[in-house]
Amino acid sequence: MNKNKLIYNLKKIGLDKLRNKTFIGEDLHLNRYYEFTDIEGNIRRDVDYFIREPNPRSIPSIWNRWLAFRVSDPPTIEDVLKEDQRQKSIKEKARVFEEEDLKLRVQEMEYKKQQQQENLDNRNIVTK
Repeated sequence: MNKNKLIYNLKKIGLDKLRNKTFIGEDLHLNRYYEFTDIEGNIRRDVDYFIREPNPRSIPSIWNRWLAFRVSDPPTIEDVLKEDQRQKSIKEKARVFEEEDLKLRVQEMEYKKQQQQENLDNRNIVTK
């Protein structure tokens, strides 16, 4: 059996999961990150989700960059905390913006309603 066929069969039955993972770090959601060498000799990165139902959206962007090989070094705890604070700040700014936008929309609707009422009043005056 050639090497490619063997690798394919191992992946098919899930034996490629039997690998020696090196623990790299953990995020604030308690997801754990690992690095390992696959059966073909390539370096891979993986995450074990803390929750039973894995959700890729639960991976912080700073760890996602490491998983995707966009950065070579994993984030430090300081990087993780700084990124978490940055994300919270963005969410707060978005919340404030949405509140202000809603107020402006309400004002605009009231103004349009007032304009329509004035137009109706003007038409009634002209027809009398």
